[in-house]
Amino acid sequence: MASAWTDLLPEIRTHKEAADRAVKEFEGKLGVLVDTIASSDKGRTETAYAEAVQSWTALFNSTERLAGLGLALQSDHPEQVKYLISGTVLELTSNLLDAAGALNDAAGSMKISSPLAWVRDQERGFEWAQQLIAKTFPDSVETYRSKFEKFMLPTRGLPTQTVLDNRLGTQSGGSRISNSSERDVVRILHISDLHRTSDEKVSNDEVLRSLKKSLLDLRDTPIDLVVLSGDVTQSATEQEYLEAEAFLNSLAAEFLGGKRKRCVVVPGNHDVDWSKSSEGFKIIKGSLRSSEKVPGSVEIKGGWIVPGKATLTGATESFRTSFKRFFGDRYPEHDDERCLYVEPEGLDIGVLLLDTTVGMHPLSDVPNVERQALDRALEKIREGSGRRFVIAVGHHGPVVRPMQHDGIESWVLERLLEAGVKLYLHGHVHATQLFYYSTNGLLQLPCVGVGSLVAGPTQRPESAPRQYQIVEIPILGKRGVVKVRKKELRDTPWRRDMRFGTTQDPTDSLEFSLT
Repeated sequence: MASAWTDLLPEIRTHKEAADRAVKEFEGKLGVLVDTIASSDKGRTETAYAEAVQSWTALFNSTERLAGLGLALQSDHPEQVKYLISGTVLELTSNLLDAAGALNDAAGSMKISSPLAWVRDQERGFEWAQQLIAKTFPDSVETYRSKFEKFMLPTRGLPTQTVLDNRLGTQSGGSRISNSSERDVVRILHISDLHRTSDEKVSNDEVLRSLKKSLLDLRDTPIDLVVLSGDVTQSATEQEYLEAEAFLNSLAAEFLGGKRKRCVVVPGNHDVDWSKSSEGFKIIKGSLRSSEKVPGSVEIKGGWIVPGKATLTGATESFRTSFKRFFGDRYPEHDDERCLYVEPEGLDIGVLLLDTTVGMHPLSDVPNVERQALDRALEKIREGSGRRFVIAVGHHGPVVRPMQHDGIESWVLERLLEAGVKLYLHGHVHATQLFYYSTNGLLQLPCVGVGSLVAGPTQRPESAPRQYQIVEIPILGKRGVVKVRKKELRDTPWRRDMRFGTTQDPTDSLEFSLT
């Protein structure tokens, strides 16, 4: 007869407290090691290194003991084990692997053999943790397999791809529609800058065919959400919008079970209709009173050029029409409403849509977010969304270079951070970019930019290939992953973009913390 779950809690608590002490002890030992390496005191460094390795071993043993307990209880108490034990084991395993990297780096700087050699020789090393992860969070198996293999650690406890496919209910390489509540990760296809340039214009069929093949070949499915972070078109013409709508509709049909509202779209600077916003300006001589200044006001010699209401509403008319046509919902016309909060059906995340094109017209392409619109949207989140995570999407990213004028202002990111938003996805930069915004060095907002999906060579930075990203956000745990895919030439296949990591240890992914 199975023991009551409440009777097991003291033993579980004891194991988790031991693991927590092991984590804190290792962090302390690692800090000492870093300090001694910097001091160039060989004797102290060797002592600190030995103590750090010993502490890492203690953490390894604590993790395996907790995982072993979870395996013993899993058949009788599957849900309780998943959320009270497996989630902790998942986080501990991530800590162990991160720590392994730090120890490897330290060993390299000291020119001694890797401290992980003894684990590599143990065929059953990490086996219990791997088995528990595979049983309770099968969708994380491939991510963790790559992490273990990165350090040449054994993976005996992880199932083969065939067994994993059977557990997930799909065939290897196939797509599957699912709710994120069924799995432990929300997987986002992040694309941007669809503006197709005349130097290398590609059709929907060509893009979809190669993208579908890549998603399946690289096992980047199932997809939960498609995020298009702006520049839907090249020139905001109706034909270009219709082409983009057909493209998104095909993606939704192929990977989202036809659910269009699992697509998230925001406007970019290329989606501003210059032809409909070229009239209605006022010229004001001298200084501008605060009541007269509106987004898009341009200072000139001796005065200001101020766009009128017709100018600004005309700028977004084509995007608003397309949004209504595709989603069936109205896109706000007034500036103080141009941030939206949505909760995609069946997913455990909320999405904040930032319109960074407020005030744009032919004389001003400076990005701007309307304060009142953002505050209104954030208030909906504060009222209680009921979703585990909230992410934000906009076209323009943070300012990361001196004199940069095409990034959003820091107050926007500060508001997102204060509201508990966990991630900001953006386009515009035509290259993968990871930047952490922080006001105190503790709480951080990861900002992830992506390259252009289809723009021709003249529209991309030198040597920047076409790109898309797979962003994986864990429902439990504090580390997300951005997997980067690239297409260097029109006729070459999509490949893993291995330009990240170090020269000695390149990788196709970037990890980000969810504080």
